[in-house]
Amino acid sequence: MQSVKGVAHGDISPQTVYLDSGVIPQRWLIGDSSCIGGSMSGYMKMLSGKTDCAYLSPKELDGLKDQKYSCEHNAHKSDTFAVGMVLLQASTLKCSRSCYDFDFFKVSNEEIENRLGELRQRYTPPYI
Repeated sequence: MQSVKGVAHGDISPQTVYLDSGVIPQRWLIGDSSCIGGSMSGYMKMLSGKTDCAYLSPKELDGLKDQKYSCEHNAHKSDTFAVGMVLLQASTLKCSRSCYDFDFFKVSNEEIENRLGELRQRYTPPYI
């Protein structure tokens, strides 16, 4: 994922990633992300109640727990975490929502490990 002049996407999800036939990301839809003036990030959508699920990093979940308007986190690292969650969903064909506990503002490391275990059984080591 490239950083364009320090701009982060802010709302990476399966709906904003387009893959080519070789499963290579070709485009990250920016139409509803925080890098366009006035648009909302996934974090702000969750904070404002506009959505009940977003691909948030653990740091963003901490901010959401405290209902902070401005979350202190590295936006590029949070985007990278979101890409990982999208790839986990794409590779397991299971929605990543169950990897989150939005009631307690936590990422379920146990669920992520279970899914990675499924991938280890399904694919050979070079592809994991």
